[in-house]
Amino acid sequence: SLQILSKHYEIVQDNLALTALKQQVDSPFLLGDTEVLAIVESTQSTAPHKRVILEIGFGSGRHILHLAKEHKDALVIGLEIHAPSIEQVLRQIEILGLENLYVSRLDARQFLCCASSGSVSEIFIHFPVPWNSAKNRRVLNAKPLQEVLRVLGDDGYLEFRTDDREYFDDVLSLAKDNACARATYTINTKQSITSKYEARWLAQDKDIFTITITPKARPSKVDSRESWQKCAFGFDKKLVKSTLA
Repeated sequence: SLQILSKHYEIVQDNLALTALKQQVDSPFLLGDTEVLAIVESTQSTAPHKRVILEIGFGSGRHILHLAKEHKDALVIGLEIHAPSIEQVLRQIEILGLENLYVSRLDARQFLCCASSGSVSEIFIHFPVPWNSAKNRRVLNAKPLQEVLRVLGDDGYLEFRTDDREYFDDVLSLAKDNACARATYTINTKQSITSKYEARWLAQDKDIFTITITPKARPSKVDSRESWQKCAFGFDKKLVKSTLA
């Protein structure tokens, strides 16, 4: 509607056709596919940051900016495919003077497939599109969850939040059926920062569901490995090859 209306007026500025990052976006905090994987790997060895925090689909950026400000000792990585959201967060990084927050357009499924085991301490997925009519398109289903459990360190966790009851039920069921995972949940738990989408759902008196998933401890060399062998992790060689290419 705005595009049709705009044809009848002189346009000073608009954002009605942002389908890709603007050419003038040139920020050291915007990483390419291999760069984001490399910086996570470096944190495990020589980087000054003590741990890696990952947010998948950071949207308006309220939550991920809060993470970066509150956890200066951590390397915070944001994965997002929506170009205007990336541009908005990059501007805020500069305004706030943050030096521990980086963003990338790398597909989260590719990142999870390629990242080293135990390389991430915390993963946040807040209010993803439910895709209840096409569940294979969800950012979190059975295979990505298995990779999440592999990528998380022994003391790490995934925080999944949604307003969609069906998505909540499905993720909780997946976690409880996974031999490698422990899951707990809460309903309408207040957090220190409210995202744009959460504020919208709260204004509509919708319930907010939070699931916390942690990997079960890996067995030591002398422990029985029978239970852990049930947690065979998939490895998509074609996906890794296409990413690195």
